[in-house]
Amino acid sequence: EMEEAFKLFVNNLPQFFWLADSTGNIVWLSQSWHDYTGISVRDVEGDGWIAASHPDQFKKITSSFRNSISTESPWEETFLIKSKSDSYRWFLTNAVPLYDENKKLQRWLGINTDITNLKNTEKELLKSKTRYKLATLATQDVVYDWNLSTNEVSWNEAIRTKLRYDHVPKKTRINWWKQRIHPYERDEVVSDLLDSIKSGQDTWRSEYRFLRGNGEYANILERGHVARNAAGEPVRMIGAMTDVTAERTAVANLRSAKLLAEQANLAKSRFLANMSHEIRTPLSAMLGFVELMRSEELDPATKNQFLDIITRNGEQLLRIMDDVLDLARVEAGKFSIDHVPVNLAEILDDVCNLMKPSATKKGIEFKTIMGTKVPKVVYSDPVRLKQIILNMVGNSIKFTSEGGVKCEFSHEKDYLTMRVTDTGIGIASEQQTKIFEPFQQADDSIARYFGGTGLGLSLTRKISQAMGGDFYLKSSTLNKGSCFEAKVYAPKSKKTMDEVVDDENISLHGCRVLIIDDSVDNRILFFELLRPSGAIVHLAEGGKEALKLVSENDYDVILLDIQMPEMDGYEVLSTLHRLGIKTPTVALTAHAMKEERDRALAHGFDSFITKPIESKKLYYIISKLRREIHKDSNDRSEKGVHEGTPEI
Repeated sequence: EMEEAFKLFVNNLPQFFWLADSTGNIVWLSQSWHDYTGISVRDVEGDGWIAASHPDQFKKITSSFRNSISTESPWEETFLIKSKSDSYRWFLTNAVPLYDENKKLQRWLGINTDITNLKNTEKELLKSKTRYKLATLATQDVVYDWNLSTNEVSWNEAIRTKLRYDHVPKKTRINWWKQRIHPYERDEVVSDLLDSIKSGQDTWRSEYRFLRGNGEYANILERGHVARNAAGEPVRMIGAMTDVTAERTAVANLRSAKLLAEQANLAKSRFLANMSHEIRTPLSAMLGFVELMRSEELDPATKNQFLDIITRNGEQLLRIMDDVLDLARVEAGKFSIDHVPVNLAEILDDVCNLMKPSATKKGIEFKTIMGTKVPKVVYSDPVRLKQIILNMVGNSIKFTSEGGVKCEFSHEKDYLTMRVTDTGIGIASEQQTKIFEPFQQADDSIARYFGGTGLGLSLTRKISQAMGGDFYLKSSTLNKGSCFEAKVYAPKSKKTMDEVVDDENISLHGCRVLIIDDSVDNRILFFELLRPSGAIVHLAEGGKEALKLVSENDYDVILLDIQMPEMDGYEVLSTLHRLGIKTPTVALTAHAMKEERDRALAHGFDSFITKPIESKKLYYIISKLRREIHKDSNDRSEKGVHEGTPEI
């Protein structure tokens, strides 16, 4: 009677109620089951109800129910049940065993509740949670969730990967974040955050420095959103911390680069102005005295005086251009240093001869002191060594009006030290590092008063460093004087002085030389330079004329200009080689850069001379090539080779 009353009651409920015997065979199902599935009682008897479940779940359902039957324990399962329209919905099934007075199992009473809506909600929540998790994993930002009631903060994985906190828990107190803000910014950031929350703002933005786990500070851009309840009270804050250190560093570097570029442009503008003045001064003197020599009948003494002035100013102009080119070579990393025996006494004599007139003209004393341990001959670069000394001494003489300049040499452990002390204007302490920068002088007024390009000290330091040493200001006192010191690697040479002395009486008597240059002035100059040597000189203004002369004459040496119209020097040389003419050939060019020299030698030139030409160097190169060809010719003759032109 109770069972019938139960059936009558549950038939009007939306849940599915059912009874099964002790073995699990269905004996009754409520009306709601039939209404949903459309399956009759007859079809459901036994285990026919399983046909209404999803095929993929048959095994799972039967296995778990049989396990409950064998253990006589309550059964709970969630699975899909098919409706009469062939659609599936999720149901939660609960079944309990029923016993008689003898505690013998009689029935199973079960109930199926439709939980499809709950399942869908769970699914959406799971999707949202998954999306949130994936988003926090994928983002480069540190994402946080701050519970304003508990002051707990949840962090995503970026707190470890981006800010390098390997052992920080996923949840911290808000104070953990606060304590890692840079001390200089902490109070302002925290105060601004709290004011934003209290004032009812929904968003907050700030930029500050935050301590990373490795002890370095990161520039952080933080954006947060405040969530409020129905009463408008703030309950949580969700936000992201973006590490913008790289961007801020790049901006700072750009600003610094811009500032440096502006300073460099200003320095170069000043340099160009100074350079214009420095070039125009000797050039004006040269042109002026040339005009005087043309317009007046001059006695030999006055003529020689004018020629000396022109020569001196020309040499000054050449030194300026050499300084600029040398600096360009150094900056480009194409600055080479020779290592040959050097007669120090000869270099010092040259410096004295060049500098003493300037010192005498200013009424100051100039003296040199050679230490007792300084060897007579060292291995070094004579040109660069002389350049260093001239720059040091010339600089001191220029800035000294009273007293004198002293140049001292010492040698210790393969290093040559050159110390120049003066009683000049000195350098203020705040300007002492500035003077070694290219195009810079201690003060603009100095450039205006004393002149100069501002390259000397910078170039001297770079040359000294390239020679294995250094150049620095040892001491300086304003209005009392300065002391500069240069050190270069210059080990003692095993050769004697007699082996190093240059031959000043080189004879080119009978040497057959062909000069090829498109400039008539240069051809005349070469002819006049070589005429006193006894050389036989032929001149050609271009490649075609040169090839004709070569076909008609035998030459010991050819001097060939690189830049010429129609056929340049490289084309002429290639044509000579194709014709089997191997006469030693010297490249002539106004380009003094190392890469131009390397290019010429790579194309087959035997030597290289830059304009303007020094007669001594010209004689030396021609004589050297002539000796080598004669030596090679003799060697070949001794071996029985009598035909063909020897190849250098």
